[in-house]
Amino acid sequence: MLDHYAKTFNTAYQFSTSSADQELSLAAGVQHHEAGTLMTTENLVPLGSMTKAYTTMAVLRLIDEGKISYNDTIPELVDDILMRSNGTTML
Repeated sequence: MLDHYAKTFNTAYQFSTSSADQELSLAAGVQHHEAGTLMTTENLVPLGSMTKAYTTMAVLRLIDEGKISYNDTIPELVDDILMRSNGTTML
């Protein structure tokens, strides 16, 4: 399927997922068209702003599970960790 989309849209894809006992990585397409380099699971891919969506989903999941509140602030959640690791805080 990835090969089909990579050829159809002239692009490259990389997909990875893991669980406690299994890991899966797939790649398809051309990573660098001028050099003719194929995309592999070893290629580094800049994520840019894509990480914002994943961070948002992780935070919403923690809120849904009752582990944090929508009204919590970042310093409330990480200052204890920062203080233990390097003696600093965000405040």
